[in-house]
Amino acid sequence: MVIRQYYWNLVKRSLAGREIWQATSTFHIGSLLRGLRTARCNTWEQLLVCRLLLGIGIGAKASVAPVFAAEAAADHLRGRLLMMWQLFDTFGIFIGFATVWIVDRQWRILLGTAAIPAIILLFLVFLCPESPRFLIRINDYKNAFLSLRQLRGTDLQAARDLYYVHSQLQVSTELLEYNEGPSEEDSQESQQPSEWYRKDLYQEKVGKMSFLRRVWSLWSIRRNRRACLAAFLVMASQQLCGINVLSFYSTTLFRDAGGGSQADISKKTNALDSSSVAWLNFGTK
Repeated sequence: MVIRQYYWNLVKRSLAGREIWQATSTFHIGSLLRGLRTARCNTWEQLLVCRLLLGIGIGAKASVAPVFAAEAAADHLRGRLLMMWQLFDTFGIFIGFATVWIVDRQWRILLGTAAIPAIILLFLVFLCPESPRFLIRINDYKNAFLSLRQLRGTDLQAARDLYYVHSQLQVSTELLEYNEGPSEEDSQESQQPSEWYRKDLYQEKVGKMSFLRRVWSLWSIRRNRRACLAAFLVMASQQLCGINVLSFYSTTLFRDAGGGSQADISKKTNALDSSSVAWLNFGTK
């Protein structure tokens, strides 16, 4: 997961345009190749190659899709949309267990069914508008306004959010420069940002900022450091609690523990997976 996230972070920085489209399309293509190719694997080496392709696609999904959803969604829908990937991830596991229960011998067919949603999403992804923040980063305010108008529905709301995003990026950039180390003259003067009104301030700073400097800013700035620590603790707790082992090997664990027949075990596993995300029906704060 770390390698995938690092790789896609570099790819997003190097793409000349429409990075969201290309990265998410790579995820769908990787899933498609996995679904079509894995079903015809005859050796473990071929299966390993298909799994590596799938890993590249998962890296795109994990690093690009949540960011795109956060940048494009409205305020009252942002939290709910960010949780949708976890909901449907668990729902996909549920569908997988149900399919194994129905078709318990043709494993090639089971692996090949992954191509069905991949083909659908491969075409639907191009119907999504581009990220407004990405368009602002490349100084394309015209298309950023058009993207926001498609997302918000009216010109007034699009103009409001365009100005809000622009001002927020400008002020955040100025605060970033100040927090990394103000000069003596800046310390003697007002500590409030003074260049936020410059139109190209954000674009200039982003163009000069290297990857290592951005990584360093995650820990050198206090608010970024707190967010990173919180995310690290949450993800580490999620992995160390063993939820992935229970999700993918629950059938084997229940069978070895004397949980009954294969059909009964599959029903128990599906009920467990469904109950873990049932509370999401009440919404998120």
